[in-house]
Amino acid sequence: MKRLLFAGPVMFATACAAVGPDYRAPVLATPPGYAEAASRGDAADLRAWWTRFGDATLTRLVERALRRNLDLEQARARLAEARADEAAA
Repeated sequence: MKRLLFAGPVMFATACAAVGPDYRAPVLATPPGYAEAASRGDAADLRAWWTRFGDATLTRLVERALRRNLDLEQARARLAEARADEAAA
């Protein structure tokens, strides 16, 4: 307990220490660009991203979670209700 009472303030005080007046930020070598541009064509495939792993257990678990997700069911019900209200108006 005494160590904790001593170590806590010491760590707090040293965390606030400033770097010296001669500090210079390191120059990092960054590439001017990327070899390939980001692809935007795969956006539709991300709806079932877990199938890319080819794992039947993962697919089964995700599909079960989606079926049993009450938030999704509520959202679907609200969407159906809103569409019915719009059709009735």
